[in-house]
Amino acid sequence: MESRSQTQMIRYFLGELSEEEESRFEEKYFSDDDVFEELQVVEGELINCYVRDELSASERQRFLSFYLNSAERRQRVEDAECMMGALRKASDEPGFLERTSSWRGFVGMFSSVPLTLRLGYATAAIALLAFSIITLAQNYKLRSELAGARTKERGALKHSQDLEQQLAKSNGALGSSTSESRVEIAQLEAVQPLTVSATLRSGVARGTESSGGNELVIQRGTRWAMLRLLLEKDEYLAGYAVVVETADNEEIERVDRLKSQTQAGFGKVVELEIPAHLLGGDTYIVKLLGITKRGSVEDVEDYSFEIVRR
Repeated sequence: MESRSQTQMIRYFLGELSEEEESRFEEKYFSDDDVFEELQVVEGELINCYVRDELSASERQRFLSFYLNSAERRQRVEDAECMMGALRKASDEPGFLERTSSWRGFVGMFSSVPLTLRLGYATAAIALLAFSIITLAQNYKLRSELAGARTKERGALKHSQDLEQQLAKSNGALGSSTSESRVEIAQLEAVQPLTVSATLRSGVARGTESSGGNELVIQRGTRWAMLRLLLEKDEYLAGYAVVVETADNEEIERVDRLKSQTQAGFGKVVELEIPAHLLGGDTYIVKLLGITKRGSVEDVEDYSFEIVRR
């Protein structure tokens, strides 16, 4: 019987959690080693259920449209299918059940398998082991990077709070405003924001010199750039992916698993954040891709924006 946490993990992999539930779950996943390890087990069991065709019709549809919306996940499923195929091929051989009744029978069965097939089993096992090690290493790296980013964010927040306290003290002691106090207050108010944003409209052709008024102002000290992509139609319930490229077609960032949302004054939008340090040029193209129910990717809109540095 599945526990409540395992059920939530399966819903996470199938994209059935709300944005708020997914955010809380990922925060717990990255901070709790026990949850992280259990999540790897549940993911493996979910893949095995798909390969063995044990998912319900609705679960299989969600698996195809959401879980397989990643090259890395598709590779995991392909590896599991290869392993399952090798085991099924072996089980079809005469006398398989009798030979597997004991460990000695299993050893005898393996010895009777042709050399080429044995080499195939060994190769598949080694590949699966290597894949597991690489996956764990990548997840550990991602968790370390996330922890570092959160530490920096807390430091930036503390610095901002200190500046606000200084500004409050300056306002309290302002009294008879002198030119010197005005300068100090101006310096405090000139602290640059950590995140800047721009609302982009589609319909700008690649290669044009103008971005149609889509400008992103980046000042010194800015860490993140928020791009808000306005949607004319919201037809992809499985979600969206966004690719940011230079005017020379060089990809600098890709963000997957984005969901549309409704914002007052804008209607339907897709939002993404990218590190401001990646935006060193002048003009950029943003390609919005839609994820179909079958997990394929389709072009939706192109956007363009210019960087203005101050």
